Amino acid sequence: RRVLFRSLYTDGTDAASEANSKLQLDKFGTVAEPYYVILDPDGNVVAKFEGLTKDAVAYGAFLDKGLNRKGPDLGAIAKVDGGTLDTSGFAGKVVLADFWATWCIPCLKEIPGFNKLQKEYQAQGLVVVGIDTDEEGAEKVKPFLQKHPMDYLVGLVSPGLTQKYTLDELP
Repeated sequence: RRVLFRSLYTDGTDAASEANSKLQLDKFGTVAEPYYVILDPDGNVVAKFEGLTKDAVAYGAFLDKGLNRKGPDLGAIAKVDGGTLDTSGFAGKVVLADFWATWCIPCLKEIPGFNKLQKEYQAQGLVVVGIDTDEEGAEKVKPFLQKHPMDYLVGLVSPGLTQKYTLDELP
């Protein structure tokens, strides 16, 4: 899931602050300070939090609204041995999707780290998914995995996923 963090400074008298104030007023109907908003990737408001707080529980509850309870929309990911990865178990978890290729040297070097992350944090809800982008697909990936075991889910990229995440090049 892609997240964009942006700060709009609206408390100055310069042109940028005035433009930010107009944007905030047009988009959210207020120029409150501070004013926090969580947007989805399409720019729709997921949650708002107006004003200053020192209540960590209240602010944490606001941030919690930004979690994607359904899990990321990775579409249908083909498994290396056939069939489709079951992504229904991703709901409410942190999903680290690694797009990689067998020829990518930096990708190869990342595998032990991802193995370690999966092992150490899966009990806390981390799911690591390696999504291969080789054009040759499973026939290239199977022998690669025998030499370089991935202790996490491995799938094959689809054209739709390539377009959705604008995967033009690796690493």
